[in-house]
Amino acid sequence: MSNLITRVDVAVRRLDPVEAELIATVRCRQVTPSTLLKGQLTGPRCPYASTVEIAYPWREIARTQDEIQLRALIPEPSPWDTQSPFRYESVLDLLEDGVSCDKQVSSQGIRTVHFGPRGWRWNGRELSLHARRRDSLTEDSVLDLRTDGCNALLLPVEPVVSECLNDVRACAWRIADHYGFLLLGLLDASVPFEKVMQRARCTCALGWVATAKTFARARSLIDAGLILGFLLGQPDEPVPEGCSFVVVPDASWKTSVPQVWVP
Repeated sequence: MSNLITRVDVAVRRLDPVEAELIATVRCRQVTPSTLLKGQLTGPRCPYASTVEIAYPWREIARTQDEIQLRALIPEPSPWDTQSPFRYESVLDLLEDGVSCDKQVSSQGIRTVHFGPRGWRWNGRELSLHARRRDSLTEDSVLDLRTDGCNALLLPVEPVVSECLNDVRACAWRIADHYGFLLLGLLDASVPFEKVMQRARCTCALGWVATAKTFARARSLIDAGLILGFLLGQPDEPVPEGCSFVVVPDASWKTSVPQVWVP
């Protein structure tokens, strides 16, 4: 049976102006003594700037019977933010007995995100959000929003997909990753937990927003370590327990938790 890469999770273990340390946990169908993972990160790339791209190798640091852990070190890294969404292309090649049996290519932004009583800190800096609500996303609409000063969107986890996009950015979340927009994923009752976890691996993922109808079901996301918010419909509507932030249509509404104004 041919071996396959079944899942890749990349985490930023350390990020400072001198160096970034990234850890990739690669799940395979099987890991044997003859299993080898080779790869590299190449970048940075940015749609708003010319860059000099350099390749940085992935090196194995640990393995189990179904996972291999890799590390990459990037000197003087270019972090991802809304003004300069720098990204690196990751290529992983899975070999058995020296023969390539699977390859995965993905795009990876380098960033850290923390949430506290005052809201988000992105790459160590307090984050100021200028958000809009949309049901879908296209390259043209993203550029218009950026011109208007918008840096974040409240968007369905499964948005409407445009038919006029080119290459791999046909997914709205990939468009946001590419052009530098933070996304709050609006949870629909029909969206499976696995899809939310998949979106959570996007560089642009900021948090998740439930409604009165979906909050009870969405509580499982808190146990998974995700930041869960609530879409407030009325100024006197109670904020559910466990909610980290609220999305409000009126900036004058007062709440006990951090709020995101989405007109």
